[in-house]
Amino acid sequence: MTDITTTTETAAAETPTDEVAAKRARKGTRADRQHELNQAAQGDDAAQGESLSDDEREQLAAHTAQLAANADEPAPVRATWKQHGNPTGGFVFFGTAVKSPADKGVKVGKIETDAQGITLKSANGRAIEGGAFGSATKFWAVVPADAPRKSDVPTSTPKAGGLAKLPAEKLTAPAGYVVKWPHGGYDLLKKTDKDAAGAAWLVRCNYHGTTKEVASAKEGDGLGSNAGRPSWCAKCKAHAEQLATAGAK
Repeated sequence: MTDITTTTETAAAETPTDEVAAKRARKGTRADRQHELNQAAQGDDAAQGESLSDDEREQLAAHTAQLAANADEPAPVRATWKQHGNPTGGFVFFGTAVKSPADKGVKVGKIETDAQGITLKSANGRAIEGGAFGSATKFWAVVPADAPRKSDVPTSTPKAGGLAKLPAEKLTAPAGYVVKWPHGGYDLLKKTDKDAAGAAWLVRCNYHGTTKEVASAKEGDGLGSNAGRPSWCAKCKAHAEQLATAGAK
């Protein structure tokens, strides 16, 4: 009798190493498919092909729409409040992280400032999470060009009189003169062409824009002082008289 030997093959048990390899393979496949979607969304005809399933085509359409929407949105910029232009509202806040902005921004309705720093608030007045920080802290934001802003140039007031200094755009030098020595309540302007007609110097009242010809900078300093301006600036004179009347009562 002939003995017949039967060989039975037993499947080897899958080892932990094999499981890890399988997971990596599946992950790599998903990454490859996402890469194909990105290529297809960017117009790569070779990637679009016929390999996409119906579900993947729907994902592609949504992905393309998202890319188009994001393309129209400006990227957040990281800067301090002053570097952002001192906006008082109407911008989108993306956090204070150092490396990158938050995925989703929060619309800022208004801000409050105090000695401790800045607090961002939504339109309903509620404080925005993560929106309280020092004035020197950099934060991510998209600030439109038409956002309301606070001027960082304070209005100066002389020690006597309570008059407000005119804004810089209203303090332009007359033709043929430049500001040589700027001061608080007055400026000294020098003639640019010594042979041209007119005095060598002008003193200007920075509260009313009035000018007066003077022979020297020293004379201009005297006439530009709080005590000297009422002698040639009619509005300063009227204001000084009002103060004197109020003080006599």
